[in-house]
Amino acid sequence: MRNRALKFAIGLAALGVALTVLVVYIERATLRTYQDNIPYFNLVNKTKSQTAEAHLWLEELIAGDASLNFERDVQATLTSAVSLLQGAYDGKQNDAGSFVAETTEETRALLKESIFELEKLTAAANDRWKHKNETTVAATDSTAEVIVSRPGDALDQQFDASYAAFQLSLDRLEAHISQSANSDAS
Repeated sequence: MRNRALKFAIGLAALGVALTVLVVYIERATLRTYQDNIPYFNLVNKTKSQTAEAHLWLEELIAGDASLNFERDVQATLTSAVSLLQGAYDGKQNDAGSFVAETTEETRALLKESIFELEKLTAAANDRWKHKNETTVAATDSTAEVIVSRPGDALDQQFDASYAAFQLSLDRLEAHISQSANSDAS
């Protein structure tokens, strides 16, 4: 009887140790999964913030705010956002965190799409700024009309459409990363 109780106690202790090790392993794996994905969440947040800032500053510049500078405040901000995305795509470390090059094909495709959309946004911003003060002669009038890029004109609509497309691509990237993290954790 005594031998049986000892075996039962040892078996119960071994089961407790095994369960504890399993719980610790699962907890560490879940934590590691989230830590591996934190740079991607930071990337999305930083990039969204930078592009929103550049969008706002371009609008302020077009409106005549002399305290802003297009190259410094808009171009540099958009270039920084491209660098963040490219660093993630290349698997390098940047301000958003450390990235690994061995990401899934879908993640790489979404990153590449975001880079492409951001480059289109940058080109639209450059066009809008470049053409903000062009003059043209109206066909029915002999006076020169100043074409200022303003809300509702073609350049503004192109810029806003590029901005919306870029934000949508980042939303898809964020949803993919979130789904991937939740899938890995479960």
